[in-house]
Amino acid sequence: MPRIVSRPNSSSQGSRLAVADLSPAQTLLPALRASKALDPVLLDLRAVSDWVDHFIICHGTSARHLRTIADMLADALQPVADRPLTIEGTPESGWLLIDEGDLVVHIFDAEHREFYDLEHLWGDSPRVELDARDVSPRDRDSSSAD
Repeated sequence: MPRIVSRPNSSSQGSRLAVADLSPAQTLLPALRASKALDPVLLDLRAVSDWVDHFIICHGTSARHLRTIADMLADALQPVADRPLTIEGTPESGWLLIDEGDLVVHIFDAEHREFYDLEHLWGDSPRVELDARDVSPRDRDSSSAD
């Protein structure tokens, strides 16, 4: 199960997410796991943004790894997306972005993730540390059948 973390400087009211609120992340957990995305985090921006509901932020170890993560996440999102996905950036730039509308996925290399520090920039938002290894037994069964 994803580990829910309260906002750093907030009251306890409204600072936690219910498991039902994790639907974007639940859709992507098997792809995050399969692509070996590092330190995935979900930010719930609904209370602070009117243009996006969630960010998922993760990083990879090389340009090839970033491309693999982006390809696998885009493949997982496409069937459930309300509109065509927009993918910005290149693996060589150190930052790729997948825009699904209500969900934006940021895929960094470690250097760019630390530099831009989106988790801190959006620090007033509830944050969920997604352990990409934590998927439901059904997801484990389907991913091991590949």
